[in-house]
Amino acid sequence: LDFRARSRRCMVRSDRQLLRRILQNFLSNAIRYTHSGRVLLGCRLQGERVRIEVWDTGPGIPEDQQEQIFLEFHRLGQHDEQGEKCLGLGLAIADRIGRMLDHPISLRSRVGRGTVFAVTVPLGAARSEEAPAAAVLPAGRLAGLHVLCVDNEPAILEAMTLLLQGWGCRVSVAAGLADAQAAAAADAPVDVVVADYRLAQGENGIAVMDALRAQAGCRLPGILVTADHAPEVREAARRHGYQFLNKPVRPAVLRAVLDAVSRRPRVA
Repeated sequence: LDFRARSRRCMVRSDRQLLRRILQNFLSNAIRYTHSGRVLLGCRLQGERVRIEVWDTGPGIPEDQQEQIFLEFHRLGQHDEQGEKCLGLGLAIADRIGRMLDHPISLRSRVGRGTVFAVTVPLGAARSEEAPAAAVLPAGRLAGLHVLCVDNEPAILEAMTLLLQGWGCRVSVAAGLADAQAAAAADAPVDVVVADYRLAQGENGIAVMDALRAQAGCRLPGILVTADHAPEVREAARRHGYQFLNKPVRPAVLRAVLDAVSRRPRVA
């Protein structure tokens, strides 16, 4: 394959590790499923944003399957060079990361002509041009913080793990109450819990964090993260003493909240 990269001299505002993960996914899929021709990585400026694209000359994706490939474990009817069914490897995770960062992911494809995957990222100013921001935390402030993430979607847990580890945090993950209690009991003491509101089997993040507090015997800090904008959910989080963040969560906001709640004194 012929691989080319066409860059632009611009800066973007994003999370370095998570954006890298999205682009690695696009490139690895393009290379794996393109038997001949070329793969191109390029950028297009679009006003205050830049669209980062990966083009390939592979078999293309049928129109009726272009939305389905972002679902977990979906298999296309095509095969790669090793005869394995194409999985759209990691596209569900890339899509989740894009939603979390508010970086739209898009796809254009024609059967027999190739595919273009793209992620659109906001432009950022050079550091020398930026005014100091009070919300920016000094490097290493979260290093060593043990965060327990509770979500029943594996892709969300993987994205959160990548983000938090990039800030130096220790990360444990759980899909629900039983897993969370086991993780809290088996590992070093948990410093902060980040839980989705709607979990599997009728569980919810507030009840899970309450149970973890009872297990720890102290007022364990917690952050409720949810796409549910209902006022009663926000109010319930406030009554139980948890921070509330709506999805998609901006990394800078999550980092600032983590720093704030982790520094509060715990009481029994």
